[in-house]
Formats: sequence, structure tokens, C-alpha cells
Amino acid sequence: DRLVGYKQGMVRRGLDFQPEWILETDSNWEIGTLGRRRITELQLQEFPVTALICAGFYLTMSVIELLRTLKLEVPQDISIISFDDPPAASYVIPQLTTIKQPLYDLGARSVQRALPLLTGLEVKPVEVEFLPVDLVVRASCERLN
Repeated sequence: DRLVGYKQGMVRRGLDFQPEWILETDSNWEIGTLGRRRITELQLQEFPVTALICAGFYLTMSVIELLRTLKLEVPQDISIISFDDPPAASYVIPQLTTIKQPLYDLGARSVQRALPLLTGLEVKPVEVEFLPVDLVVRASCERLN
């Protein structure tokens, strides 16, 4: 869903979407050997990547650690946005810009949908429901004028 949202956002803004810009990892918390190699390659090309969106907080921490080994500074050399907004996001240096999910509302909606199943009521299949998210802007992104 995050990837679909990214693609839709690019189209809405009239921006090109390049499949090679997508890096899939083996896990949600570590970029792994292939991911490290791919990010390094992207940074060594003639026009290096200037921004990354990571699909989770721990994955973002792994990417930042790699960028530091490449002697790159966030946000001076590359901007970072992460999903989720744990309290630690505001303590990371630099403070991490995040896409914050409404976790309480997600839990409440899950319970509302599960309760009829527990009571044996017949439940009609429902479509996927998307709840609004918030962009929490902190220091890990450079603002362009």
C-alpha cells in the first residue's frame, strides 16, 4: 500500500516514476547486503539520490547508519522520511521526519470489524479501508524554496 501511494503521489504531481528507484529489502528493520550495495551504487552515480523514503523506523535507522559510513550527512547530502512516528523519532540526530499513522484509530477499527466475527454474526466482506496519515516535519529533510 505504501508503494502504491508513492506511485499515485508521483502521478498526481506530474512526476516521473522510475521502477529502479524502488529498493525492496529482506526485512522491515534491516536493509541487508543487497540493499546496502544498491544504495551505495545510487550514491556513486553521476547524479546521486537526494532523498529517500523508508517504509519503517528501524529500516530508516539502518539506512542512516549506512549513509554515515558513506560519509553522507542527513539532511545536507540526502533527505530522509520514515514511516511510523515512534517517540524515538524526535530524539534521533537529526530529528526524523515521519509519516505518522493513526495507530489508535487503526486498532479501534480492527476491533470494530472483529467483534461481529466473535459473536457469530455473518459479516459481509469489506473493502480495504485507508485512514488519513500526517506528515511530521522535522530536521531530516531539507526544504526547497
